[in-house]
Amino acid sequence: MKLLISIHNEHIENIKKGHKKFEFRKVIGRQFNENEIYFYATYPTSKVVGVAKIKKVHIDKPSVIWDIAKNFSGVDKEFYYSYYHNKKLQ
Repeated sequence: MKLLISIHNEHIENIKKGHKKFEFRKVIGRQFNENEIYFYATYPTSKVVGVAKIKKVHIDKPSVIWDIAKNFSGVDKEFYYSYYHNKKLQ
């Protein structure tokens, strides 16, 4: 299965530089394992800019995921936790 996700340009740049190796989503994605993911850069780029193979999907509380991904998250801790603020976990 091929998936298309939109990502802000700043995160695309962090992926290119190797600072971001994890993508965070609020929807559980078990079905994403072993699939290709296409990156669509948002405005002003507005096009597909890359593709990657998903190696593993981590599903857990945000605090556990942060401990796993923080060194290659491409974002700081404050940004990460604001993304999950008020998100009910399934």
